[in-house]
Amino acid sequence: MLPGAIYSTGSILYDAPMNLILIHGAWHDAWVWDPILPYLGDFQNVIALSLPGRTPEASKAYKKIDLTTHVDAIGLALSALEGPSMLVGHSLAGLSISQAA
Repeated sequence: MLPGAIYSTGSILYDAPMNLILIHGAWHDAWVWDPILPYLGDFQNVIALSLPGRTPEASKAYKKIDLTTHVDAIGLALSALEGPSMLVGHSLAGLSISQAA
């Protein structure tokens, strides 16, 4: 993002760089965003979030993971950042993002 530029996310305009949180879909993890990360340098912070239950270590607890667990993880990521943030996701992440917003 260029200094002094105005950025639009729908009908909201921002005059400061924003954070970008990338959220993977079902059967993926944060690695799915690796190919595009080099192109996202204009954002203040870029986080490819791994949702709970997506690692091999967590597979035993997977039955305890639900939509609320994913929404809470997104909320924690948002609360750790200062300034405006944009959530981007694909597949099942759309459901989690809409609930987190």
